[in-house]
Amino acid sequence: MKIAPRHMKEITNILFDLDGVLINSMPVHARAWKKTFSALGIVLEDIDIYRREGMSGPASIRDIFLEKKMPLPDEESLIGIIESKHTFFQKNEIRLFAEIDDIINILKSRKIRMGLVTGSHRATVDETVPPGIIQSMSVIVTSDDVLHGKPHPESYIKALKKIGAKVDSTLVIENAPMGIRAAKNAGLLCYAVETTLPKEYLSEADVIFSDHRALQRHFLMYL
Repeated sequence: MKIAPRHMKEITNILFDLDGVLINSMPVHARAWKKTFSALGIVLEDIDIYRREGMSGPASIRDIFLEKKMPLPDEESLIGIIESKHTFFQKNEIRLFAEIDDIINILKSRKIRMGLVTGSHRATVDETVPPGIIQSMSVIVTSDDVLHGKPHPESYIKALKKIGAKVDSTLVIENAPMGIRAAKNAGLLCYAVETTLPKEYLSEADVIFSDHRALQRHFLMYL
């Protein structure tokens, strides 16, 4: 660990990413994106989606086209690609990670304020996150609330302002490079969980956990 456990005693706020942190949705997102791009003659691997997690849909699409050295789609085509992806995306396949309920209860018992900061739309949050989890959040910031998606720090800065939290007392939980970068760009301590990408992709995080169980043990020991 790069961060001494004693620093956890200073943490009074924890901000969670959504996809790949609270909910096990990234495999579903990856399947939907791969089907969508396959129809355009573009072959993608899961990792092509995972390493762009946190970017907005339009930004991800443009980035993929640039990487494939293909002409960028116009606005109408961009909207069509996003709508196609939504058609393939099956929200009913999405579940919370098994340890999340216990982690939330641990944080409640320690009087930790929690928040959700995601690049997804608010409608997606309401459709995929159980009401009890939503009610546990003191702040929710979605792509509907910001002009700039991750890795820009706007979403995390906005969350801090909404609850009057200080940078030094706030921890972020992420699972992908763009989200980690957004947290670090906001000056925040950031933990990463290897739910979708191996640790080599998560090196900008302050601490990396192999799974939610390891994160849960850490909270039990040090909060």
